Amino acid sequence: MSTYRDLTQVVQTSHFLRDASTPAELRERLNAAAQEMLEVLETIENDDGIVPGWLWNRIQDVVRKAGGRPK
Repeated sequence: MSTYRDLTQVVQTSHFLRDASTPAELRERLNAAAQEMLEVLETIENDDGIVPGWLWNRIQDVVRKAGGRPK
């Protein structure tokens, strides 16, 4: 099975998206969730260095890729 099919199957069976009636509705929900996730990631602070370095770097990379503002 291709990675695309694997991902599609996971998305289609996830609790959050299971009842999407059309591919357009599924895309709409994914886009809305992605925007909210970006907003959450942008609010994470690490002034005290509590977030492990590898995770902090990953968060900043994801924010940058999504066009957000890394800290």
